[in-house]
Formats: sequence, structure tokens, C-alpha cells
Amino acid sequence: MQGKSYYVKDPDYQPDPELGKYPHERSVEERLKSGIVVVDKPASPSSQQVSSWVKEMLKVNKAGHVGTLDPSVSGVLPILLGKATKIMPYMHLLPKTYVTLMHLHEKVDPALVEKVLNDYVGKDFLHTPPKKSAVKRKPRKRKIYDIEVLEIEGKDVLFKATVESGTYMRVFCIDVGKKLGVKAHMQELRRIESGGFSEEHAVDLNELKEKAWLYFEKQNDDALNDIIYPVERGVKHLPKVFVKDVAVSAILYGAPLYYKGIVMAQQNIKEGEIIAVMTMKGELVGIFRSLGNLEDIKKKFKGIFARPLAIVMDRNAYPKLWKAKENEDGDAGI
Repeated sequence: MQGKSYYVKDPDYQPDPELGKYPHERSVEERLKSGIVVVDKPASPSSQQVSSWVKEMLKVNKAGHVGTLDPSVSGVLPILLGKATKIMPYMHLLPKTYVTLMHLHEKVDPALVEKVLNDYVGKDFLHTPPKKSAVKRKPRKRKIYDIEVLEIEGKDVLFKATVESGTYMRVFCIDVGKKLGVKAHMQELRRIESGGFSEEHAVDLNELKEKAWLYFEKQNDDALNDIIYPVERGVKHLPKVFVKDVAVSAILYGAPLYYKGIVMAQQNIKEGEIIAVMTMKGELVGIFRSLGNLEDIKKKFKGIFARPLAIVMDRNAYPKLWKAKENEDGDAGI
């Protein structure tokens, strides 16, 4: 953790070994209260229906999906459980990867098809959501990060694409057709990566139902152990700041993050960006917006560095440590 990608502000700080718990040490019961299960959604049910089934199977009070898939589309659907639902807006930002079968209404030279598809890579293009979508139907810029043509057979084009969140492959296929001078439509679609998870992390609904039965009815902890991921797995993409135990405690009771509470931070921290605030054991405290950058962290010891957007950790996870700390130095170490 203290490698070249991190700046260590307080190298002498030692966290209390009795406080907190490393994410990989959490029980299944604890992960069900704030964790992630990745479902291989079948074609037919809506994403909301799949979330409801998972909520019922795992007996959790809340569940929500990351990145809606149309009923006809299959593939990777991360489901956030319990308090993990609070990180949903920040997982939505991640790119997604699809395997798409595009049907052209007329035959086109395969070399031209491949050229037109590759011309999209790395560029912003205007993209209008379809009529049946949950967002306003107005043009917006989106980016294609990578495209790989897998097969072209007659009028059918099979390709894999990694795209910016909010890219509708159904609309993309129509746009590609226009550039080729023919009509085109999306015939089949499967999502193979979403929210930082891929197909290898996913479990189908029947398997999940069986594993849930083994866990709840047969008290077999191993049944769900490998498929319920800690909430921290959903913030791997966010810049991170690691803080003192006393700062964690104060944050859980409503305080912002002060410079004095920071132990170490990633080198790429910038002002105004969304960051994950972590304990020294790698537990996610919450999602914050930074008010300063790495240079500020290096120089400042007073004032507020970041304000909370969503607190994920349970309030009782760390006691009111700042009360005792205030008696010692009057500033709670935060």
C-alpha cells in the first residue's frame, strides 16, 4: 500500500489493531449488509426484476443494479446490497464492454466495415439516446475506447466494444450503418464487463438461488463466500485517501475530513474530484469530494480537505474516539 503511487503524510502513525476489520476477513453476513453480487442476467427479465429476485433470495433489505440492461439483453449485472447501494452513482461512471451482433441490410465490403468501426476508437461522437430510455433524449458526447471485430459473415458483423457509460449500442449500430451508407440494426447484445466486473465474476440466477438455499437453510457459509464481494471492490477505480482511526470515528458522526486526519493519499489526487476515503485496514468509509490536491495534503495540517457525498460504513464500526482525543490535544486529530 505504501508504494510509489502513494504519498505518506504521517509515516509514524500506527492504527489500533483492535479497531476495524480487513474486508477479506468479513463474514458472509457482514457482506450481505454491504456487498456486491454479480449476476449473469438472462435475456427476458428486466434489470429491476433481477434486482428484486436477488433481494428476495439473499434476504437483504435493499438491492440495486449498476447499469440497466434492456430485457432482451443478457450479461454482467452488478447488484449492490444494503449500504453498498450508496456507491451506485460512482460505479455507473465506469466503462462497459459489449459483444454486439450488428445486422446490415445490404452487403458491404468487410474491409470498409472494419475501417468505419475502428474510426470511432478514441474519439468523442454525438450520441442521442433512444426513445425508450431513462434519460433525456438529446445529443451528447460519448467515447468508444476500443473495438475488436470478431467476425463478419455476409450481412452480420460480430464485434466487441468497450464504451463510455451511457452509450447505447442499439443507436451505435444505426449510426455505423449511416456511415456505411446502408441501414443497420443491433440484432443481439451481451454485456461482458460492467462496474469493474467481468463474466468470470458473474453467477447465474439458478446457481445463486441454490447457493442462497445452502447458506440460509443448511448454514453453509462457503456457499456464498466466493460470490458476495466486499463493497470496496466497487471503488477500485476511485483515487483513495487513507485516514486515522480518530478521523474515521469523527466522519461517521458527521464530520468532514480534515488534513490532520490524513495518513496517506494516492499521488493523483486532484481538487474537486470524487475520492474514496479508507481506513488503514482498507475499509471504505465513504465517498467524498476533495477540496484540495496532493500538494495541499503535503503542506497543510489544518482545515478541511474533503466533504462527504455518501457515508457507507456503519456508524457503530468505530467508537467516538475523538472525545478522548480532544481531552489530550483539543483538536481531535482531525
